[in-house]
Amino acid sequence: MLKKYLLITLLIASLSVITGCEIMDYLPDEEKPPSGYGTLSGNVVDDLSGVGLWMGTVEIAGQVTEIEGGKFQVENIPVGPQNLLISKEFYQDQKIEVIIENQTNMIDVKMTPIFSDSDLDCCSNRCLSNWTKTTKRSVGWKMGVVLDLVIYSNQ
Repeated sequence: MLKKYLLITLLIASLSVITGCEIMDYLPDEEKPPSGYGTLSGNVVDDLSGVGLWMGTVEIAGQVTEIEGGKFQVENIPVGPQNLLISKEFYQDQKIEVIIENQTNMIDVKMTPIFSDSDLDCCSNRCLSNWTKTTKRSVGWKMGVVLDLVIYSNQ
């Protein structure tokens, strides 16, 4: 009896190998592991100003690329959940779990500076404490616009 079941199992396995049939072909889609590759494109901006970051680093699925002009693109990322790390000097790192699909995936990321406005004001006051501040007033003759030009000099 055991020989009979062993022979049937070997016969089915042999037919599967010969025909190229796989068990995965019979699984429902939600049980199949993801296959293929996708692309991730994104915009990276300063959270306070909304201005695109001119540089920084993007890491995903073992690939590293640079942010240029507030934009990045990474290709050939395995489909499925991936950890995205975006870093830029003087900004808090952003760690985001993204789901990569078999297409171009888009993401918008806001980066938060590590310095507050008061930190920057304090720093600029300390840095400029030995400098002379001169204000020049300029009036736009066609539009009547008044501009104050602040000049710092170290004399």
